Amino acid sequence: MAIRKGCITDVYSWHCKQWISTADGKYRSHCYQYYRGTGNTTLEAEKTFKESGGQLAPYVDEVQFRFWQNFLPDSNRDEIIIGVTDMVQEGVWAAFDGAPVQNLPWNRAQPNGGRKQNCVVINAEPPGFTDGEVFRLQDKDCSEAFDGFLCYKDEMCHTFTDGSKECFWFISNNLNWDFHDANAQCAEQDGVLASVTSLSQLDFLKDAFSKFISHSGVRMTWIGVYSVGKILRHVNGNDIPFGFLGNTVITDDMCLALTDSSSGMPAITNSDSGLSSVTEHLYPCNHTSVFAGICMKNKLGFRWFTKRNFTSSTYLQNLLQIDKSKTTVEGMKTTSAYDDRTSSKSIGFVGVSVIVVVWLFVVFLDLGVRRKIPRKTKKKKGNKQIRPW
Repeated sequence: MAIRKGCITDVYSWHCKQWISTADGKYRSHCYQYYRGTGNTTLEAEKTFKESGGQLAPYVDEVQFRFWQNFLPDSNRDEIIIGVTDMVQEGVWAAFDGAPVQNLPWNRAQPNGGRKQNCVVINAEPPGFTDGEVFRLQDKDCSEAFDGFLCYKDEMCHTFTDGSKECFWFISNNLNWDFHDANAQCAEQDGVLASVTSLSQLDFLKDAFSKFISHSGVRMTWIGVYSVGKILRHVNGNDIPFGFLGNTVITDDMCLALTDSSSGMPAITNSDSGLSSVTEHLYPCNHTSVFAGICMKNKLGFRWFTKRNFTSSTYLQNLLQIDKSKTTVEGMKTTSAYDDRTSSKSIGFVGVSVIVVVWLFVVFLDLGVRRKIPRKTKKKKGNKQIRPW
C-alpha cells in the first residue's frame, strides 16, 4: 500500500537537526519531512517511507520535540502520525525499529486506549479542534486514517551500492580513550568500532564527524581499523577496500582515527585523501588523547578488541597461533586410525566391551566343562579288589 498521492495537499521541505540527546547522550543527525492531506493509516505510511529509505519519525527527547513544533503548522492542522508504537508489548512504547522510547509528552489522561490503540499521533491544532493540549501526544488505533504524518531520514545511515544499509552512532566521554577502550564502549551497546568497507563510506564517516565536531567540540574519533603484522584489518572481520590509505607506511599495532586537521592534532602517518578539514590518521593503539568513537552494529561476531587496555597485536598473534601437535595430520602420524568424533568414540567403546564380554564367556564356559569330566578310578566291592581278567 502506498501513499494516496492524489489526496496530498502539501509536502513540506526537509528540516534537519544535529544534536546530542539528553535522553541517552547519543549524537543524532536527523532530517524530517511532513506530508499533509494523505489520509493514510500508520502502517501504510511506515511501509511507504521504509521503501524509500526512511521511516516514520520516532520520539527521542524534548529537544527534538520542540524542533518539530517550530516547523510544523500551528493552525488548522489535523493529527500527525509519528513512529511510536506498543504493538509488540502493551504499554512498552518503542520506535518502529525497536529502539525504546521513554518520557513521552502525553496529552492529559493519555494514553487511554489500551490494546485497541497502539499507535501515536501529535494533537491537532488549534486546541479544541479535538480534545487535546498544545502540541502533545495521544495513542490511536493503528488502522485509523489521519490527515498527515512525519517521516525522517537518519543522516548517520549509509546506503551502499548494493542497496544494503548500515547505521552508525557516536560515543563520547570526557575520559581519554585508547582504541581498545573505545571499542569496549561500543561493545557495551552491542556494537564494534565502525569498519570502512568502501572509500565512499569513509567519506560518509568523515562528513558525519565534521558535523559532530560542531556540536561536541571533540576533535578526534576512533574507527575500527587496526594493523597486525603491518597488515590493516577491521575489528569485525570486514575486508579493507582496495587502495585504502594509499601509500601510507603501515607499522605494527597502529589504529585508525579521524581528526580535525584545523585543530593542529599531530599525525604519526596519514593518507593524502581528505574531506573538508577531517582527515584519517594512524596512531598507536594505546594513544589516549581521543574522546570519541564511531560505532556500528556487530554482525560477524569478531570481538577481538572488547577487552580494555591489554589487547595488542602480540595478543592477537598468540591467539591465532595453531598448535601443530593437535592437528589431524599430526594425529594420523602417531595412530593407525584417528577419529575424534563422539560417535566414533562410542562405537569403539562398544566394540571393546563386546570383545571383553565374549572372551569372559568363553573362559567361564571352558572352566565349567572341565569340572563335569569324570575321573577314571578303580572300583571296589566289599574288601576285595576287582581285577580285570
